[in-house]
Amino acid sequence: MNKKLTDRQIMEALWCLLDDIDTLSDITKPTLENSKAAMAFYNNAMRYAAERFKYLKSDGYKLYTLEEFENLKD
Repeated sequence: MNKKLTDRQIMEALWCLLDDIDTLSDITKPTLENSKAAMAFYNNAMRYAAERFKYLKSDGYKLYTLEEFENLKD
């Protein structure tokens, strides 16, 4: 993503990721017959969680826009 995102675009994208994880929890309910569902939920939730770095970055303490984070390297 090379274009600068507005705060609203970032909020909506992150909301969508959370909504995808919520939907995933509805789809992958572990049961005695489907014990692999918990692993499917975990793997997919982690994939969605990794997508957050498309919108914001962190140094482990603070959040930065992509542009701010690039400027930290200078």
